[in-house]
Amino acid sequence: MLTALAAISAALAALLFVLLAAILLRLRDEARGRRTAQALEAPATERATLASSPVPHAERERAPEPRLLLTSLPPSRSPRPLGVEPPGAFDLVDVLEETLEAARALPGADASLITLERRGATPVVATLGLSAQEADRHALAGVPAAGSGSHVSIILRYPGSRQAQPDGELVRAGVGVPVAGGEGQIGLLAIFTRASDTSFDDGDVQALERLAGGAAPMIEAALRLEEARESSPVDAETGLPNERSCRRLLERELARASRYGRPLTVLMLEPEGWEAVVSQLGREPAGRLLAEAARRIEGVVRAPDVACRLGRGGFAVVLPEARRADAELLRRRIEGTFAALMEASGRELRLAAGTAEPLPGDDAEALLARARAALEEERKNR
Repeated sequence: MLTALAAISAALAALLFVLLAAILLRLRDEARGRRTAQALEAPATERATLASSPVPHAERERAPEPRLLLTSLPPSRSPRPLGVEPPGAFDLVDVLEETLEAARALPGADASLITLERRGATPVVATLGLSAQEADRHALAGVPAAGSGSHVSIILRYPGSRQAQPDGELVRAGVGVPVAGGEGQIGLLAIFTRASDTSFDDGDVQALERLAGGAAPMIEAALRLEEARESSPVDAETGLPNERSCRRLLERELARASRYGRPLTVLMLEPEGWEAVVSQLGREPAGRLLAEAARRIEGVVRAPDVACRLGRGGFAVVLPEARRADAELLRRRIEGTFAALMEASGRELRLAAGTAEPLPGDDAEALLARARAALEEERKNR
């Protein structure tokens, strides 16, 4: 009886998750192509008049569209330019970009920022319109307790002549509200202005609260998928071992090579200009192209070698019982099959590569770092 109830409960939980994912996907698709903030903005009758009589946001001169900057991401992830769509329906970067764009579209806002707490991991700090230094500074602001009317307001004053600098250069004021998920508070969403004659009132706080409330379910779902992605040994897009698995494998192979005095080499590969390909093709076609590249790489490695997914478009191959010369031979085979794939797909894309052999005292991090340095050196010298 208990077994049957447990099975029914598991089935219901799975069904609820699928329904939630479908609803969130539909909401996300509907949000694209329109200004999300317009749907969230309060009616004019509900907004208080700004005491400082600011210049209307639409009339202020706009700086070039800023890039999405993430100052802290999981080790397997890397920042990407605004507009480059990542793979995955609930990719954390994609969800944060949607939220930050909507927040930055609110009246008076020149920049937006979100900080998210993650269980047992470094917090995520993402922004549109702030520098890395500004984001780090303002992410330290206390997060208010979740609840109506709870928010953080800041007004910045600068010493000496800095205070008199023209508008558009310094952050002048900001306001932040909590982002509350189903299991409690998960972070802070804030907007900032660089105009000295702009301030944020209760109407702005309410609009930001509505935005944070609407985005919270998608953010929480993306965080959960990110956590699941990190804990999984396999990269969902290519089917290869992911970066976490690669590091564990390398630690084992380093211990074996050291114990028995055997050779070991790691080969790192990265398509040059991959983000531009993702931008041009879209995430799904680019994902299929990357998966085919992974399949072809697996087809040319030796039986003991293990190909892994690194970062957004990169790969690593762990070569036990192999020296640098063996890795170079494998590299040429991979370059050949990769070039054939790119020709068939109508793309002009080359691989940058770097190899490294362990030095005494190396761990997986050090070995991968030296392979990365060799790859970057090759890229610089091309």
